[in-house]
Amino acid sequence: MREFIFDLARFIPYRDRQVCKKVRAVKREDICKHPKAQFKIRVIENTDEFYFEFALDIVTRIRQALEKGKKMILILPAGPIPQYRIAARLINELGVSWQRFIARLVAYGPVNTLVPRSILQTVPTTYTLLGGVADNCEVEIR
Repeated sequence: MREFIFDLARFIPYRDRQVCKKVRAVKREDICKHPKAQFKIRVIENTDEFYFEFALDIVTRIRQALEKGKKMILILPAGPIPQYRIAARLINELGVSWQRFIARLVAYGPVNTLVPRSILQTVPTTYTLLGGVADNCEVEIR
């Protein structure tokens, strides 16, 4: 009988066996002990708290970029995504221009079904905005 040799699934884009073996060996008690001090990892057990913290991080980064007048690009997961509903509520409460935000989400956010017009990013096209919608998103804390 031949020995079974484990192989990584073909759909996995990263297939370096040694690296995959090394990262699989990281134990739960060591998951937050990353060798790069500037790379912080934290574990949140409660899903509601996790999604809230995720949403708060999104909104905080948007607000900081707006306050500094800087362009911001987010790389966001496509699902499951309950944190976006929470982020939307926080954005509304903080007074961020929703129309201006959605226009930016269409153009710069992840392509997904919650933002149907984001599909425009996948084809050659010109995305046209009314002038006022292109204005900066202002953040007012009330």
